[in-house]
Amino acid sequence: MIGMAKRSGTTASLASVSMLLLMIWAKIASDLFRLPAPDTGVLLLQFMLVIFLMEASNTALSFRTTLRLLENMNDVASTAARKRVTRWANNQLMGLAKLTLGAFMLSIGLLVFGSLVNVSVDQLAFAGILVLQPRSYLSNYEAGRRLEYRVRDLFRRNGFFVIRAAQSKPIDLVCLRPGQSVLVECKAGSSFLGERRRRELLDLASQAGATVVLARRRSRKVELTNLVDGSVVEPKTLLRL
Repeated sequence: MIGMAKRSGTTASLASVSMLLLMIWAKIASDLFRLPAPDTGVLLLQFMLVIFLMEASNTALSFRTTLRLLENMNDVASTAARKRVTRWANNQLMGLAKLTLGAFMLSIGLLVFGSLVNVSVDQLAFAGILVLQPRSYLSNYEAGRRLEYRVRDLFRRNGFFVIRAAQSKPIDLVCLRPGQSVLVECKAGSSFLGERRRRELLDLASQAGATVVLARRRSRKVELTNLVDGSVVEPKTLLRL
């Protein structure tokens, strides 16, 4: 809630990590000072709730950030983008709730099974892995979408008509202007452009008679690279692409 109030993903993550560390310290303190051990089921439930709130706050903050980028745009593409972002946020939260509930029930089942067969099972670590495993994939997806919106706005300000291709299409953005077309491949997060993909993009650009540009996020800035000659494209040089 602190991170949501300040609209800061870093603050939300730090608050969640602090809660997790406090729970771990409570468990350690009960062993060190021989205090009554907390119920494992309650401890597990608290852990899962903290993880859920941490992931849900990140989704909500990404949703707000994306909507702010679109708040002054009323064209058809922006309206459709807002609908897609809203649908994406709903699906993310529902999927996260189902994943958290499933991990909790599975961990409880393992707890009961471990008590029956006298096998020690680290339920907290196992449940945490189940919930946090999809985080890297979701983070890459969110970063990619934010990068697409920034690149789209950049090209629009330079007089291009920008089309966002469907996920099944061979390119992310198609930017058109009289006598000029640019294909944009967006890479964000931990994703990278392999040599095979680079050859595919160059072949596609050759067939379409277009310039192909790789968009990446570097130090909170969008970096555009011409894949043909490897030169960095500055916003002021978009007119000469």
